[in-house]
Amino acid sequence: MSPRTATCRCAETLVDLDQTLCGCIRFSLAAFSNLTVLELAELNLEDEGVGELATGLFQAEVLRKLTMREVCVSDSGWSALGSALRVNCSITDLRLPHSMTPGSVGPLCNALKHNRVLTSLDLSHNVISHECLRPLAEVVLGSPILTTLCLSDASLIAGCGGTLGEMLCFNGRAAAALTRLDLSHNCLRSESLGLLCASLSSEPPTRLTSLDLSHTGMDDMAVAALIAAFQFQPSLAILTLKGNMMTAYGAEILSGAVKGATGIRELRLGGNLLIGNAGARNFANNLTVGQTRHLTHLDLSDCQVGDQGGAGLATALRSNTTLRALDLSRNQMTEAGRHHYRGKSMTKQYLKPLALAVTLALSLSACGKSDEQAAAPAPASTAPVNGFVNAKWVAANPGQSLRRR
Repeated sequence: MSPRTATCRCAETLVDLDQTLCGCIRFSLAAFSNLTVLELAELNLEDEGVGELATGLFQAEVLRKLTMREVCVSDSGWSALGSALRVNCSITDLRLPHSMTPGSVGPLCNALKHNRVLTSLDLSHNVISHECLRPLAEVVLGSPILTTLCLSDASLIAGCGGTLGEMLCFNGRAAAALTRLDLSHNCLRSESLGLLCASLSSEPPTRLTSLDLSHTGMDDMAVAALIAAFQFQPSLAILTLKGNMMTAYGAEILSGAVKGATGIRELRLGGNLLIGNAGARNFANNLTVGQTRHLTHLDLSDCQVGDQGGAGLATALRSNTTLRALDLSRNQMTEAGRHHYRGKSMTKQYLKPLALAVTLALSLSACGKSDEQAAAPAPASTAPVNGFVNAKWVAANPGQSLRRR
């Protein structure tokens, strides 16, 4: 194995790291000029070992990415690591899922306030209290280059929406660099989401391009608050709202907003079981009546869409010239509903030339087919469907769905 291959990435898993082993890591960080990625996973770090690791991070000059996943470190150990990260001038990507203790998040954020090289921070799957959000907000507002923040499944609860909003915009200051924010799998509920959206509805605008609010308890009221923020967030391009409580009404107002002046390109709504046929028809109406200016990807998977909703969307595809990807997998469409998307149901007179092929993912779960029939690829279709050429059905999840490519 060449020295470059051996040292460009270092990973340690499923062991207890004592002072001696952490000393070896410290030596590697200082000795090898191409050790740019360090990953520690499923480990117990003794305090003496943490001291060695902190010294190594303090001296590291080429390490770019540090991942500590499911690593057990004491609060005093995190204090030592925070001191090292405070002055580290090389790490741009810091990932700490399943590792932080409730008492260590605040001191770490206080240390990161002084870091000026970090561009990506992942604190997912930890317990972040309301009190710890304030120093974290100061990190986001004060950093000139932090572009990515992941707080997925961080035990954020209803009542912290105002502090989350302050993270994005506070006293006339907006997050200078943040472009991607993931708050998914937190029980925020409508009130906290409304406060968060209220912060997004003020000047100056942020630079957010991607916002993930999946599985946060978002209902139609919160959707309306989010729509009000669209005009203040012109850079927002990817919006993910999966697994929420949006109904057909929420789908109606959201599709109408996306049809307007918003720059959203990808809208991911999978798992909103209350959208149903009515919500799919609302999307179809807006896709047909007014061409969506920017929307290219629409995910309505697992939204209880049946044949009626599928037929409406198929009709809309005949006149829509911007949509490139439509996901209808894991829905309630039967063979009769899927018929609208293939064969002669869409003739060439309705087709528009597209730069990219539209893709469809349609479920077989409600078609009354056996597992063997569902798993077998369907015959190839040679008729183009709104941009499809020589497309065929292939198994995506055997026994459950087929995906059109």
